[in-house]
Amino acid sequence: MIEASIDIASHIISIKGFERAESYAEMFEILGKKNIVDLKLSESLANMARFRKFLIHGYAKVDNSKIFNLCSEKSKLFSRFH
Repeated sequence: MIEASIDIASHIISIKGFERAESYAEMFEILGKKNIVDLKLSESLANMARFRKFLIHGYAKVDNSKIFNLCSEKSKLFSRFH
């Protein structure tokens, strides 16, 4: 879900000619600043992008049951973006 949202954000930024983001989280911040998505949603998506970075670099420390529960809770967040 996070990866798909990042791909969509990247595509929107490219098509609209917005400034280049320095991170995945910044992509969502840009979409919020440009009123493509509301600010609360952009902040939540930016946090999920940061979480993705943690998962990739800290996977050995991850409790899979907590990740599953978090993803279940946040699935509605992504449906609001897509």
